[in-house]
Amino acid sequence: MSSIMKNNENPIHILLEPNDVFILDLEIGSIGFRDSLGDMGACGYEYHVPPSKNRAESQLTTEQANEPRMVTMCRWVVGVVNGRFKRDFKLLRQKYFNKASQHIFNNFKIDAAILNHFHKPIADNQYADMIVEEIRLKLHTSNILYDYVERKRLNQRRADFVRLEANDVEFPRYTEEQVILLALGTYQIKLARSYCSEHLQNGIYTIEIFRQNALEDLPDYGINEDSSLMRGRIQSRHIRARIYYCYILINNNSNTISQYYCTCLTGRRTVGTCAHIVSIVWYLGYARHEGFGVLQSVTSAWCTLET
Repeated sequence: MSSIMKNNENPIHILLEPNDVFILDLEIGSIGFRDSLGDMGACGYEYHVPPSKNRAESQLTTEQANEPRMVTMCRWVVGVVNGRFKRDFKLLRQKYFNKASQHIFNNFKIDAAILNHFHKPIADNQYADMIVEEIRLKLHTSNILYDYVERKRLNQRRADFVRLEANDVEFPRYTEEQVILLALGTYQIKLARSYCSEHLQNGIYTIEIFRQNALEDLPDYGINEDSSLMRGRIQSRHIRARIYYCYILINNNSNTISQYYCTCLTGRRTVGTCAHIVSIVWYLGYARHEGFGVLQSVTSAWCTLET
């Protein structure tokens, strides 16, 4: 890509105009496109690629975590179409031999025509306008709860948390639409549903709540509402020994979620939220009221909730 950008006679410069935008995902960006970003800028093109965390940091900053959420939302449709080709046509999901490679573009055009004829066009989600508005409102919002958790070192504190049973916990009730708007889409909700289906078992679903008198300093952080703080511990699905702490601040006056923060890589984002937070909100705020799993009280080696 770098050599293409540097070659002024390459036909791609005929198709593209100044200020055209390249949207790259993390996988592509890490393989080779990242090296050509400067050349794209020199040609007058804009580019957006998910950033990497700063050296010696365990998390992306709030700004860094918000940006890839918008990149993946825009590039999602490309991944869907590419997935259809590999799913529906065996020829396109296997390696090509040299003799067959001369026919690959003709095969691709035939397969594309079949998909265009028989598949419905991809359209905007019914909540697209509301999701875009949420992004505009929260794009430059700082994560106040992150500052609060870090300064008070809550990840190392246990004495200030009181355990409750899952059926006794007071948690805002959400509709499925509200959870979708919190997550800014349905992908993470699908993850939450599969997480709970796989990991919830008969037993006790442990929850802890932060002692109310320990929240007296919230006004120092610009939070003046009567609030309750919930903490969840969720085991990583990639590294078995890693536990993520999920914090959810509930406004008791409006019975809504006002802040959230997770210790995972993208947990500081304010544009949407990570799958760990969505899993907690989806189960406690929606699924348990809808009879999910037909369990009265549940436990999980995967997820221990604390408030």
